[in-house]
Amino acid sequence: MLPISRLTAHDVCQARRADIASYLRAKGYGLRCEGKQFRVLDHGGLIIDGFKWFCFSTGRGGNSLDYATKVEGLSFRDAVSALLPFARADHAIGPSDIGPACKHDCGRDPLASPAEFTLPPPNAANTRVIHYLTRRRCLPVELVEKVVAGGLVYEDQRGNCVFPCRDRSGQPRAALLRGTDPKRRFLRMVAGSDSGFGWHLPPLRSPVDHVVAVTESPIDSLSLLVLRPALECFHHLSVNGVRRQTAPTFLDEHPDVRTAILGLDVDETGLQATTELSADLRNRGYTVAVLQPPDGAKDWNEALAARHRSGLGQPVALGGHPGEH
Repeated sequence: MLPISRLTAHDVCQARRADIASYLRAKGYGLRCEGKQFRVLDHGGLIIDGFKWFCFSTGRGGNSLDYATKVEGLSFRDAVSALLPFARADHAIGPSDIGPACKHDCGRDPLASPAEFTLPPPNAANTRVIHYLTRRRCLPVELVEKVVAGGLVYEDQRGNCVFPCRDRSGQPRAALLRGTDPKRRFLRMVAGSDSGFGWHLPPLRSPVDHVVAVTESPIDSLSLLVLRPALECFHHLSVNGVRRQTAPTFLDEHPDVRTAILGLDVDETGLQATTELSADLRNRGYTVAVLQPPDGAKDWNEALAARHRSGLGQPVALGGHPGEH
């Protein structure tokens, strides 16, 4: 074990980004792969995603160091020492992680986010994004133009869709990138994104109901709105996959919202996440309902595309600007 006097900011940053799955495997824990995440067996809904974790039974989450100190109860020094052997090579720490001012072990809280998040620069126009969302994803032009005007999606300089994820004050905290090239599937979070924040579409019309409809992607949220126009007065939240901490973060920031409608994908991962998130939210005192896509579709955009092909998917009348509420 490293003596405390030899621990540096570099050691702390590496330990914070250690691969938790590898760390737990070495300790004999059973893990089950769920897409890009792992579930720790027999541990109350503990989910691992690289160097981040979230526990449904306690509502806590964080990075690798948080896990070792808060869950395992290790001292800070022992946690860093235990995690260093599992630092991921593809997350090597560079100067940008240490920071420009090297004062007292990098001049900042060593548990702060290692990569500063910034939104990708926008393109001069949103032509490719609008074409992709309307032609390939079958969303109504009017709806797409509203979310573009509201700053809820834009085109970056590589032609990708950028879906900014903001906190309640409007500050961008994360962003989802989705490619528009039909020949190459591209989907990822922007570097430095805080996975606790999802894409939020505020209610499109009044009176506002204090309800949030939760889906796995922004495109699914928009598709749900088209297929269920009565939900225009609800908040819509994309959890960007099945990131477990996103919905609780949103609800903490919006204490007036007391009901959640879960519209996650109808596949093994989505159904499992629905079961666990339902239980977690009910334990927190929220009212929870489950809404599945119609016609046997896996997700809401698949259902919208099927309706569109059959000639049933027509644009719906929409309310005011997304930013008005």
